[in-house]
Amino acid sequence: MAQVKNHEAERFLRSPPANIFLFLIFGPDTGLVSERASFLMAAWRKSAGPDCETIHLEGDALAQDPLLLADEANAVGMFSAKKILHIRAGGKAFLAALEPVLNAPPQDCIIIIEAGALRRDAALRVLCTDSAGAAAVECYPDGAREIAALIDGEKSAGRLPLDRDARDMLVLLLGADRLGTRSEIEKLELYAQGQTVVTAEDVRAIVTNASALAIDDAVEAAFVGRSRDALDAAARLFATGTPADVVLSAAVRHAMLLHRIVSESESGKQVEAAAAGALPRGAPPFRVKALTDQARLWSSASLLRFLPLLRDVSFRTRVDARLSETHALRAITAIATTASRVTSRLR
Repeated sequence: MAQVKNHEAERFLRSPPANIFLFLIFGPDTGLVSERASFLMAAWRKSAGPDCETIHLEGDALAQDPLLLADEANAVGMFSAKKILHIRAGGKAFLAALEPVLNAPPQDCIIIIEAGALRRDAALRVLCTDSAGAAAVECYPDGAREIAALIDGEKSAGRLPLDRDARDMLVLLLGADRLGTRSEIEKLELYAQGQTVVTAEDVRAIVTNASALAIDDAVEAAFVGRSRDALDAAARLFATGTPADVVLSAAVRHAMLLHRIVSESESGKQVEAAAAGALPRGAPPFRVKALTDQARLWSSASLLRFLPLLRDVSFRTRVDARLSETHALRAITAIATTASRVTSRLR
């Protein structure tokens, strides 16, 4: 029996124990679930030979006919003795179909089940964790370390000549879904063909999630006192259809993040350490530096004065959409003006 944690999965699937023949691959990252199931099937076909048979089954069908799985697992193939049974779990329980094969393991056959997120006490997960011939493999969304490893693999293969800033930005933008991450990397590789280097500006132009980064650009420019840059960035967002309340909500979240960093620095913590601690582990250095530079311009008291204003303006933009962009631009101007006064005194 085996419960395989997400960080152990790659190593486990490259060389699973010989007694494991049933693999439950599950989790909220459906792209990663699919990728790991495909990897396992490809590895089994390679070892079994080109005539290995793959049979696709649906969990809901097995729930209706519990004997179908055992019949398929033990049937003698016409062209090959070895086979893969690939099951996509649906909404119905099919434990009754699994119990016979777990009690009497089939010969020259592996069973791979793809499932979504499962609670720790979900019956399918418990069965596969507790059975001697089965393994339950977790698939959770990639963190910064896993995303960086994927990017560095493509870079070292010569397919993605990223400079440092482009790499850090790509790590920040990717990761919601493994297949989505792969798709964005492949799109960037296609764009980069013939280029000697891929820059941060290339990443902004190509990667789908760069719209979120554009919102960060507008907000961070305001909090560091670059009024013109902040207003220009906000105007570009509005021109492409980004609602004003989305930008203001981002400003509220950013003010709260800065307040946490500044409060910790006022209590004696180094501002760089406070900024690094406020971000997810593995956040790129340019994000830490940007927050550190902004935090040095603000006091916790001044940020607290702005939070009610930002929340009020955000509410008004939702109530009256006609003036939402005007309200948002005024709020951004007020933030940038306050930050720029401090910048002027520091010069």
